[in-house]
Amino acid sequence: MLETNDDMSGYFYELVNGKNKLYKKIKTKFIDMVPALNSYATDRPASFKTLEPVYYIKTENGFIKKPKNLKEITQQLPDKKEAIEEFAKSNKIKFNNEADLIKLVKFLNQ
Repeated sequence: MLETNDDMSGYFYELVNGKNKLYKKIKTKFIDMVPALNSYATDRPASFKTLEPVYYIKTENGFIKKPKNLKEITQQLPDKKEAIEEFAKSNKIKFNNEADLIKLVKFLNQ
């Protein structure tokens, strides 16, 4: 159980362990049944829709929720700013890619 102090608090998957950690939250939305509007249409049954996962990077200074760019990470870790920027540029880190986030957090733990 992870307390993130927002609406996403709850259970997460830990993807990277160490001084800096990477967590993944999978959220599912319930879509209620929609009755047919007329006799030519059919009812739409109730269903569940899996939403995009939300990633959190936990640092000593707090949480970075859904990192969108390098600036959000370097603001939390200003002492490593140049090294992080160089690593992200040389490895072409994409912040919506789980494998790239894992690489970045493992780099932060070195």
